[in-house]
Amino acid sequence: MLFGAVRPDLVDLDPTLLDHVDEVSPVALSEQDLAVEKRQRDELRAKITGTDSRGSAALQSLPTSQEIQTATALDARIRDAKRQVDDLLLKFTEHHPDVKAAEETLRALQKQREVELGTVRATNGSQSETSR
Repeated sequence: MLFGAVRPDLVDLDPTLLDHVDEVSPVALSEQDLAVEKRQRDELRAKITGTDSRGSAALQSLPTSQEIQTATALDARIRDAKRQVDDLLLKFTEHHPDVKAAEETLRALQKQREVELGTVRATNGSQSETSR
């Protein structure tokens, strides 16, 4: 059939019937609205209870004061190690044994902090550069 050709069986149709072809039934709209509302309700409920869509805990518990003190101490050591690497790089190339040793110390401190205190936020930007 060519575009623009009129099908003979459609010529005698009531034109008011064609007005309703593109309409979606009110029931279908209500079901869609209900589905959207249920999804929004579930998302809000998950935010309030601290669980994700799979039901597992999404929020971590707050760090203890001991964890915060340990994180602060480790962050200070990481900052000092970064400063030492920077100072050594002013004197030597990155291939110098002292630079390599300082970088290894820095990586070890960063790994220790990640393993022991991964959930505690870094203090004073000590984790802004995680690798060199």
